Amino acid sequence: MGIVADFNQGQGLHTHYQHTALTLYVGVEDEYGNVAADDMFSNIEYSIVTPRGAVAIRKDLNDGVTFADSRVTVFIPDTQLSMSGSHTHQLVFYDSAGNALPPAFQFPLFITPRA
Repeated sequence: MGIVADFNQGQGLHTHYQHTALTLYVGVEDEYGNVAADDMFSNIEYSIVTPRGAVAIRKDLNDGVTFADSRVTVFIPDTQLSMSGSHTHQLVFYDSAGNALPPAFQFPLFITPRA
């Protein structure tokens, strides 16, 4: 199964402000261009990882991540974005058997500190 993600921020470095709610929208279709069914995945995981590989934030399906109408929405409240600096963020889908698929996206993320 292949997944094509249409990420609303495009390729390259993504930026966001510390202590500001983060909402991402990702359109999803299968490798043939068909709309992905709502029951196609057992889990969808979004994570922000430090340069040393520690997971700073992890959100799963129904805990900050929703999937409906072939679109993933990730929401992280401002109270959970206390870190700043360079990180990596990625979105991983799990098939119906629970196997992780290759990341739909994996990009550098810079979180700008707020005074």
